[in-house]
Order: sequence, then C-alpha cells, then structure tokens
Amino acid sequence: MDIFFRTNKSLVKMKDKINIERGGYLTTSSLGGQEKYPLARYENEEKAMEILNRIDSILDKAISKNANSVSINLPEDE
Repeated sequence: MDIFFRTNKSLVKMKDKINIERGGYLTTSSLGGQEKYPLARYENEEKAMEILNRIDSILDKAISKNANSVSINLPEDE
C-alpha cells in the first residue's frame, strides 16, 4: 500500500516508518534513518502523538478495506 501525507506545501510519500522527534516534529524515514523527511511540527510531543494515533486509525481502516493507496491530510498545529 502506498501512503501519502498532504502537508501545507507538498505531498510526501511515506518511507518505512513515522517518528516523533524532539520538539514535536513528525517525520517519515527509512528503516536505517538515512533518509528522513519532516512532515509537520506540533507544539509538543504529546500533540504529535495524538496525530500519530489518528494516522494509525486511518491506516487501520484503509488496510481493512484492502486499499491500494491512502492520502492523509496532516493538520497544522493549532
């Protein structure tokens, strides 16, 4: 399944994993961490974790529907 994230300025294809970095950054990176792309920055790590949980829920639904691809709109920090 191809997973895309819609940010304010771009459409980013998910690498191998999603991480929460210090400072509330949500990133996608390769397994070894060689390739890393910031997706969004939130006010704190707890807010980033909330967004990550929403992403997980969206992906669970897409997997249950056997979707070939999914696009997730990432909210801006409020």
